[in-house]
Amino acid sequence: MALLIRGPRSGDGEALASLWRELWDAHERWGGYPGTQDDAAYQAVAQRLEDDIYWRQGASTSGRHLHLVAEDRGEVVGQVEGWMDRYGVLLSTLDTCEVRSLIVRHDARGTGAGQALLGELGRAAFEWSRRRGVVLAAEVLERNPASAFYDRVGYEALTWSLRVDLPVSVRLDSRFRARQAHPRDAFDLARLDGLLAERRRTMRDTRYDPPRSVDAAHVESIAAYLEQPSPGATDIVVIGERSRVCASATVSVSFLEAPFLPQRRATLSRFAFDPELDIDVLMAALVKGAGDRALALAAGTLELVDLSAPGTPLHRATSTIGGREWSRVFARVIRAAS
Repeated sequence: MALLIRGPRSGDGEALASLWRELWDAHERWGGYPGTQDDAAYQAVAQRLEDDIYWRQGASTSGRHLHLVAEDRGEVVGQVEGWMDRYGVLLSTLDTCEVRSLIVRHDARGTGAGQALLGELGRAAFEWSRRRGVVLAAEVLERNPASAFYDRVGYEALTWSLRVDLPVSVRLDSRFRARQAHPRDAFDLARLDGLLAERRRTMRDTRYDPPRSVDAAHVESIAAYLEQPSPGATDIVVIGERSRVCASATVSVSFLEAPFLPQRRATLSRFAFDPELDIDVLMAALVKGAGDRALALAAGTLELVDLSAPGTPLHRATSTIGGREWSRVFARVIRAAS
């Protein structure tokens, strides 16, 4: 095998669209969101890729988007995409490269193409970041056999996700109710943010800032955000006795576009709980509140993401309300461009 890892070139669009189709068909077999079987949709994907390639002029990096192709004797046999982002504000927090659409053609698997693509993506992400390191993170469906591949090439399971069907049917404690967060909740949310950061550090998740003290600037920034929230995301809180804020999370609803079949994807993330209260009770209230909102926006399921490992209280609480294993995030920190 004469493997070459390079940026996409003019004329690759049709072969890359074919790889996308293979990947989306596999995801559906593994229980993921279904993709279209419309040939015209993939022809449109091929043209969109060609348009992107034209503006890239052979470069693997375009803004925050990284795109690499595996070629063997003149044929495209694999590809991987990455999206660069930062989930913190401190200089010490590493950039993250989200690994997307890694696929090797079925007749080229076992040749080392996947590992070579990931290795080159890590080098490109490190060069983009120009920091002391970068986190590569890939979400993998539970039924996807690629879990073994990521484990073999040095990635570790970092977080887990479960999924529930909507509408959510849970038993609620009448002392607690969920509602949308208000600017007046900013101090309580800052306090809960600290607990969330502590949990992430316990999980060795270095994509986010470490815990910080609750100060006026932090509270004011949260209040300002809640005055003008993001259109696709809503912060919700659980209110207990004496109107006390006991838990928080963020529900996001997005629209999946082709080559997915048109549908809504809803996620619930950034869980934080008062450690003195029953996490099962608080989780039930959060999921019911988020589920009702997602259902109103035409989502059929709700993914509970950024969870700790099976066997932990947070993971058990999501299982108790009917959450089914959905995916996990594998990650690796790249410290050098070699």
